[in-house]
Amino acid sequence: MDNRLFFPATQRNKYSIEGVLSRIIKENGLILEIGSGSGEHGVVFQKRFPEIVWQTSDLDLAHIKSISSWIEYEELNNKMPQPLELDVENMPWRIPSNLLHSLQGIVSINMIHITQWSCTIALFKGAGKLLNKGEFLILYGPFKIGNKHTSQSNYIFDNSLKLQNNF
Repeated sequence: MDNRLFFPATQRNKYSIEGVLSRIIKENGLILEIGSGSGEHGVVFQKRFPEIVWQTSDLDLAHIKSISSWIEYEELNNKMPQPLELDVENMPWRIPSNLLHSLQGIVSINMIHITQWSCTIALFKGAGKLLNKGEFLILYGPFKIGNKHTSQSNYIFDNSLKLQNNF
């Protein structure tokens, strides 16, 4: 069954995120994505960086089904693991130890600005417990620099969140 979800933001921001990742990702190891949503970013980055393993995660069952469907649709079953069901606030995070051995970084895209503040705190706490010196945590979202949005799409996204009272 095709349970793929489509998030328009992925198409708008995947190349920007990819550009940053291409400067940071090492040639092997594992990237843990927290709050993977539809799974679109995960499969895009797994295909773009085939030498690493991209481990997705989410708490929402519809998102987990979508991620699995994207992995199957993109024929990545032999390379990309199935998503982890991960509640960022439930410490310690249940991540198989064989994955932690090769962890080089954590990525979270469009999560901290749509969840409760306690999730942001938990993300930093959990990342702090898992990451060693030289490993990274990358956040992506509609951030501002100098109190100005970096793109029109970020301005629109930020305002839509405020209108939905998810802020």
